[in-house]
Amino acid sequence: MLSIKNALLLAIGIIVSTWGHGQNLGQKSGQDSIAIEEQLPILKGDTLVPKPEQRFLGSDTLSLPGSDFFQNLDIDSLVNKQLGADTLKPDSAEVAKEIPKSDIETAIKYEAADSIFLDVNTQRVMLYGEGKINYGKIELQGNRIDIDWPTNTIKANYTTDSLGKKVGVPVFTEGDESYNAQDMTYNFKTRKALVNGIVTQQGDAYMHGEKVKMNASSELFIRNAKYTTCNLEDPHFHIASSKLKVIPGNKVVSGPFNLHFRSIPTPLGFAFGMFPQPKKKVSGVLVPKYGEERRRGFFLKDGGYYFAINDYMDLALTAQVFSKGSYGATSDFRYKKRYAFNGNMNLSYNRNKGEKEEDSLSTKDYWIRWSHTPETKGTFRISSSVNAGSSTYSQNNYQSVQFNTNSQFNSSVSMSKTFTGTPFNASLNFRQSQNVQTKSMTISAPEFTLNTNRFFPLAWITSGNASVLDKLSVSHNFSLKNEFNNTNPNYNATVEGSEQYLPVNSDNLPGMLRNSKNGGRHSVPISTTFNVFKFISVSPSFNYTEWWYLKELNRRWDDEQKEVVADTIRGFSRAGSYSFGTGFSTRLYGMVFVKGEKIEAIRHVITPTVSLSYSPDFSEEKYGIYQNVQSDSLGATKLYSKYDGFVFSGPGQGKSGSIGFSLNNNFEMKVRDRKDSTQEFKKVKLLDNLSISSGYNLLADSFNLSTIGFTTRTLLFNKLDINYRMTLDPYLYVLDSTTNTGGVRKVYQTKVDEFTWNHGQGLGNLSNASIALSTSLNPKAQKEQNKDKESEFGTEEEKDYIRTHPDQYVDFNIPWDLRLSYNVDFRKTGFADPVVTQSFTMNGNTSITENTKITFSSGYDFKNKEITQTRLGIIRDIHCWELSVDWTPFGRFTSYSVTLRAKSSLLQDLKLSKQRSFFDSF
Repeated sequence: MLSIKNALLLAIGIIVSTWGHGQNLGQKSGQDSIAIEEQLPILKGDTLVPKPEQRFLGSDTLSLPGSDFFQNLDIDSLVNKQLGADTLKPDSAEVAKEIPKSDIETAIKYEAADSIFLDVNTQRVMLYGEGKINYGKIELQGNRIDIDWPTNTIKANYTTDSLGKKVGVPVFTEGDESYNAQDMTYNFKTRKALVNGIVTQQGDAYMHGEKVKMNASSELFIRNAKYTTCNLEDPHFHIASSKLKVIPGNKVVSGPFNLHFRSIPTPLGFAFGMFPQPKKKVSGVLVPKYGEERRRGFFLKDGGYYFAINDYMDLALTAQVFSKGSYGATSDFRYKKRYAFNGNMNLSYNRNKGEKEEDSLSTKDYWIRWSHTPETKGTFRISSSVNAGSSTYSQNNYQSVQFNTNSQFNSSVSMSKTFTGTPFNASLNFRQSQNVQTKSMTISAPEFTLNTNRFFPLAWITSGNASVLDKLSVSHNFSLKNEFNNTNPNYNATVEGSEQYLPVNSDNLPGMLRNSKNGGRHSVPISTTFNVFKFISVSPSFNYTEWWYLKELNRRWDDEQKEVVADTIRGFSRAGSYSFGTGFSTRLYGMVFVKGEKIEAIRHVITPTVSLSYSPDFSEEKYGIYQNVQSDSLGATKLYSKYDGFVFSGPGQGKSGSIGFSLNNNFEMKVRDRKDSTQEFKKVKLLDNLSISSGYNLLADSFNLSTIGFTTRTLLFNKLDINYRMTLDPYLYVLDSTTNTGGVRKVYQTKVDEFTWNHGQGLGNLSNASIALSTSLNPKAQKEQNKDKESEFGTEEEKDYIRTHPDQYVDFNIPWDLRLSYNVDFRKTGFADPVVTQSFTMNGNTSITENTKITFSSGYDFKNKEITQTRLGIIRDIHCWELSVDWTPFGRFTSYSVTLRAKSSLLQDLKLSKQRSFFDSF
């Protein structure tokens, strides 16, 4: 039996052994230390029995001694070593000899907020209150954790508080995988575990299970499992399966399963299933949305299949069917190579039957949209922006207010190459422009451009003295273009049924190509700059342009046909033109100091610009470009260019010696910043720009003065954006006569070479004016949208898309938002009736509850005095689901639709709703 002295030495040895791994025994947050003597176990024979209700207290990290510490504990030798040594740290070789190798691969570190109980007799360690154990890559947390060395197991449980609430639910973490459970047992030797009531997250998905086994490969075998993307403890929906196997980082394999909403089962299911981890793209069925259109009847839209081809591309094939016989299909192909390029190609085809059942007429409509964007700044780049299709597509298929009201669409595909180490770069372009109302189409294919970057040929002579010659720069541009259109060469406006534009198809395309226009153009600008009187900048320039064609026109009067005819002469033909110019500009500052409590000063910046230019009259006979040809049977003559109607035209006619001038104004004010505690002043713009411009041709025979233009742009009160343009014609119009046929007024008038102010008609006739007003009545919404969207869910690519496309999402964090815009355009020539077009649009959303929003968009047509296409919608955020109802109450596209879809964890976290569009099939 040990003496009291030896027992004390033994206890001190145990404590010091533990202390040596970084633990201060007897320390507890917020309490005084407990004397070591009060913590010592009671000695009964050769057995160590813990003193009742006495525990080792600690909150710092411990390195736990292994089971060999208990099994090989020799009390007598320990006492002898303690008495015979000056230090408690034995020789490392001796320790290695005496302590056998353990099954533990690395040190086990543990901590607890409340207390740590060490039972030497049963070789157990118990952690109370926010216990945590770290074993290599494994971490276990729980309110109560038991470590049993004889069985190599760790058990974790939760406890309940006075109200019965669970405290410290166990959390098991291994690498990137985390598991929550009611209780769990882990064997650190076999690396297997038994878990009850598990909840684990795999990417965007969550799995719940009653009984779970985990093998040494961290694979989970779950009984009575729930698989869902809802992150609630009681999910809104789940796939229920009696057996589920989870292979982390790979897939989830299921036995027979079916879909549940809350606790309500549905017949939707299958005999087995395999779900790749949500971190990867997954192929699957796209559920259609349901609704009704007035013209085409009930429908199912956007249903189909999504193909996750690989990490770089995917494809969605969807279809739509209508009860009145119309149908359509859409293919949406996306691709992306990081740091190289990304793109999207959307093909849509619709066959629409007549609005009435007995109407046998139908239309075949198609549309293509292709966007390709390079992400690198290499020497070779390809980009595209294609938006084209049949002229009846927007009339028969509603996509959006902007799409269906737009009549002009443009497309382009561009390839460019920069030649490293040289000043040259080249590009090859294909362009298409179409008007879906007039059905006109123009195609430029191809367009080739070779550019020489600006260089300074005389810089070596002046040795960089910043002189006029040193700044003399030269550049060169050469363009080749082939262009054709669908204009009908046999069109006759007086013949009923004659089509001005031909359909673009395989029958008409060869004729269009035969009538194509092509040619080349060189442009060489030369310029320099210098200052006079220190503050005036002078920029003289010389421009030379040359045209190259493979044919030219020879016009003559035909006495038989009584008209001017043009003969085409094949062969190389060229023409050149040149011009001189000089620009003068400076900047003037004016300041008014107010020194008030709120306003300190007002600043006015004036930027006057004067330009002089000269170009000769290239219609003179010596240049050989124009022909003076008889134009009627009376013998009148007219000048014709031999390049009229060509792709680049040619030199203009008439001598020009012009003076151009403009005056730009900017007004700013310094006001005290109320939000700044230091009461500093900040700049506020009163007028971003107020400019006046015109010109005067000194060499013209008449009408020397150009029109006078005014432009204003400002942002009032940081809310109302205003853009205004106005053009005045300074010359007088004389009314000759008017007619009124069938309610159509026609004006016959003459423009005379006399100024309006000489006849008391002011500065000029208002010939053109336009104003655009726009505002957001909730500017905080814009600030909220501009904020970075941060979330632990989703990929960085998905978050970047949300940041760069805020208009495609409804933000439930913003209570309301209303955007208004008004545009008016006025055009008038002399006494003719003015042509006024006005448009008013509004769109926005408002929250009627925390999770319900109403969206709307509408406008007003002032010409037809009616409300434009109006859409109303209700979006209900059901956490992991979203219900949306869209309604178009009147108009050609009267319809409604109902959509129910699951939301990703990222959109759930950010409280955003994706607004689906025509080009967003998935």
